[in-house]
This record gives sequence, C-alpha cells and structure tokens, in this order.
Amino acid sequence: MTVSTLILDVTTVDLDELAAQTCAYMTIIHPDYSVLAARIAVSNLHKQTKENFAEIIADLRNYIDENGREAPLIS
Repeated sequence: MTVSTLILDVTTVDLDELAAQTCAYMTIIHPDYSVLAARIAVSNLHKQTKENFAEIIADLRNYIDENGREAPLIS
C-alpha cells in the first residue's frame, strides 16, 4: 500500500510519515499495527532532532515565529 503512493523526490522523513500513517490505518486489521506505527513515528522524530541537547535548548530559546517575532518556547 505504501509503495503505490510514492512520488519522485520524496524524502525519507515523508516515507516514514506515510508508513506510520499506513500502519495506523491498518490497526483495523490487527492491533499490533499501532505499535509499529508508533515505533516508526518515534524513529522519524529521532531523525529530525539534533543530538546535542545544548543546541536544542538554544533553538527553543531563540525561536522566531512565522511573523519574524521573537517567540521563545522556553525561558
């Protein structure tokens, strides 16, 4: 099901998201698909998160919203 919806120039993040959504849908067939969907989603989030905690905190503190205004997410 996932392979049939592929397009050119798709990223691995997009593929992981599609696979997780597909697995979530498949929970109507078997509940174990929900575990797989969650694991794929968490793995995808790990790929998108920096490994250095200090960099993450700096990004959250220096966050700029879509209007260009300072909008720190932590203090």
